[in-house]
Amino acid sequence: FFLFQAHLVCYNKRYEKFSDAVGSPHGLAVLGFWVDISTSSNTGMTLLEQLGDFSRVLPDIVTYNRSVEINAFDLTELLTVVDPKNYFRYEGSLTTPPCTPNVLWTVFRDSALITEEQLALFRALRYSDQETAKQMGDNFRTALQLNPANAPIPRVMYKTWSGSGTHSVSILLVLLSSGIVTYVQY
Repeated sequence: FFLFQAHLVCYNKRYEKFSDAVGSPHGLAVLGFWVDISTSSNTGMTLLEQLGDFSRVLPDIVTYNRSVEINAFDLTELLTVVDPKNYFRYEGSLTTPPCTPNVLWTVFRDSALITEEQLALFRALRYSDQETAKQMGDNFRTALQLNPANAPIPRVMYKTWSGSGTHSVSILLVLLSSGIVTYVQY
């Protein structure tokens, strides 16, 4: 088991804004990272360190519906905290409402690491005032129907490694263009 899974949700630049991409075919791509605590004193290779100033601004977004701008960062640096050749890929849904079934998921097999101090930043996050629980935790949803009628593509899962751990694969190329995230699959 892992502490949690971090999601980097990206939308296709052919759509003007995220809300347009949410319900559109091939509109979204998510990079999923399993997260564990680092036992090393080398914190420079943690997931949050690769997200630029994200850990600096995380304390500013502890309350619900608060947003901040972060500086641009190189998305390829995220791939240094996991083995980018080992991942699961499947067409799935958003994990939060509206749970639209138009997401290309890439979940890395290896866990990314964070420090205890960085974990404390996540544990400080709060739900909205309308929720009964105030501190965020166990925020998973129930399982959805497999291959619902509105799924644009049947859900098939692929893994990129063989039993021996060696396999040649193509990789999801994530590009940052004019501040809008897009994805291209080769």
